[in-house]
Amino acid sequence: MGLAATLRLLLYVVAGAAVGFLILGEFALATFVPVLAVLAVLAAVSVVAAVRGDMRLSLWGPFLLAAMVTPLMIDLRIVGLPRCNEVRAGIACLAGTRDVWTPFLLELAIFGLAAVASLVLVTQVVTKRRTP
Repeated sequence: MGLAATLRLLLYVVAGAAVGFLILGEFALATFVPVLAVLAVLAAVSVVAAVRGDMRLSLWGPFLLAAMVTPLMIDLRIVGLPRCNEVRAGIACLAGTRDVWTPFLLELAIFGLAAVASLVLVTQVVTKRRTP
């Protein structure tokens, strides 16, 4: 992997982290299931591309891996909370009626697929580097 390819990979990771923090986290777009469905398809495409050795599409794996960190951290705080009508006063609870499990599970699936794509990509790069 040359310097240009390394810088391109780093750019995808930094851009993914920025998108995850600003777009998915701050603007709460990670709560919209259609947005997460598109990201899940992109993660699946990146896994297939990484297995086939297509560097152009497999770079979306590290992008999505970095992008999903912030939404997962945000949702981990609320996904395990009980509903407020189920607990006594003074106990941390979730007052809304919004479904929090579906987006959380989609985020986990995207993160897992992106991790697989990233792992396959790194394995292929290391294997190609060792081959004379």
